[in-house]
Amino acid sequence: MDQVKFTDPKGTVHYGTVVDPRLLLTEQKPEEGFVLVDDAVCPTSYEVPENVLEEIPFDMGKYNHKTREWENQDELHQYVQGQFKEAKALSEALGDEFKPGKLFNTPVADGYAYYVVTKVNKKTCDIEWRGFCLDRWQDPVLGMGGRFPRENIEQQVRRMDGLKKLFAAKK
Repeated sequence: MDQVKFTDPKGTVHYGTVVDPRLLLTEQKPEEGFVLVDDAVCPTSYEVPENVLEEIPFDMGKYNHKTREWENQDELHQYVQGQFKEAKALSEALGDEFKPGKLFNTPVADGYAYYVVTKVNKKTCDIEWRGFCLDRWQDPVLGMGGRFPRENIEQQVRRMDGLKKLFAAKK
């Protein structure tokens, strides 16, 4: 069982992947009958009773080069792509403003590490990693996110916004 979904006591459906307890860097393991599930998008883990998990068969689907979209994906990948589209829409709605909700990425290996700005102060800002890339890449410096100098993160966001405008321009 790798990809799963479960409903918490509040009725919220969560998607994620089961963590192999042998890979944990801590001595603390889940209780008997429980497993650790990494959230599909956010840097969060849940300790979940095994009997409430529903396995999601893996199917990446097919990439449509004309629409530049994945088609016929499994439920987990559809959820991740839906969350990605929502994050992009929120980020684009902010325009050129550097505010919480701005989305940016950094190139890593053969993909990208995605981050969202969660708080902006005068000299610093907080960012949080998002698992929008199927490989779940993380930037070696930014990791899972945290507090960074505002000018460094703002520069990354402006660079990405500038590239979008440059490549979206009609010829």
